[in-house]
Amino acid sequence: TPLDRTLGQLRDFLEENPHEVVILFIEDYVAPADVEAAFIRTHLIDYVYTYRPEDGFPTLREMIERGERVVVMSENVGTQPHPDWYHD
Repeated sequence: TPLDRTLGQLRDFLEENPHEVVILFIEDYVAPADVEAAFIRTHLIDYVYTYRPEDGFPTLREMIERGERVVVMSENVGTQPHPDWYHD
């Protein structure tokens, strides 16, 4: 299944279900830059949560209210360059 199609379907799901939060685990054979480009192309980037240690973790309600309802986790990003929202 093409990544863009799946991410687009996920975006559609989030638009239809405004109180849902999704966690994605991306396998390490996918380059973070390719994932980032697909998130931008499909506009799923608009829903992405970025963890900031100084802020701590928000509640699910806070994430929903801010529209940050997609948490992206990497299986093992290691030392590869990656966006701040691509959590190891």
